[in-house]
Amino acid sequence: MGWTWAKDSILNNIDADIPPKDIFVAVCVELGRYYREKGYSFTKSRPKLTLTSGDIQLEIILKSSGFNRAGESVSLEIMPTFYCLPYVKAGVQGRGILFDHSSISSEFNLHKNDLACELIGIYGDVTSFVNHANPTEKIRYTHMCDVYGINETKFLQIIRYINERIVSWIEKIQIESGVEEMIAFQRAERPGWNLQNCNDFVNCSLAYYICDRFPALAQKWDIGSLEEG
Repeated sequence: MGWTWAKDSILNNIDADIPPKDIFVAVCVELGRYYREKGYSFTKSRPKLTLTSGDIQLEIILKSSGFNRAGESVSLEIMPTFYCLPYVKAGVQGRGILFDHSSISSEFNLHKNDLACELIGIYGDVTSFVNHANPTEKIRYTHMCDVYGINETKFLQIIRYINERIVSWIEKIQIESGVEEMIAFQRAERPGWNLQNCNDFVNCSLAYYICDRFPALAQKWDIGSLEEG
């Protein structure tokens, strides 16, 4: 797959005099142009991509930073949130939010015996750090990148990241194997996670969703039962 900037895009000729905000917006517009062809809606004023599949809605908010430096760096932050629309409309606890980027940005190994964690960037760069906060985390995928001087190759790497790390979950969260993978993520980070103690707003609706739509998995993983409430 190739990609060519729109003819009037400032990305065709980035120089140090272009304000970081303009570069950020131009990248967002190109993402909007790409994903509109895939059925997404795109909002430019507060950059956001939205796609609905069945009861599931994916919103990807695109943000930048106040620490951008003209001629040096322009931050792009990719912030997905998955909703179950019937729960949003019904006012289910957790506001219908199933999960956000924090639930799909890491891989865990409960049997790790060191504190090392790999950090994999959107462009494929790999570094490592000592992770005292969560020793079982073995890999973390960053959701930010620098788009100053971006070319079409790096743009396609952003697309690949979005498709592989985010978009794939639209289907996965609607099938048993994908839901079980998400449960494993939650339990790796919070071993006692279940319907009764998921008191943060991001995870409340997820536990409810599992108990409601996948009761066999809720029983298998001892997440709880809606009848208990």
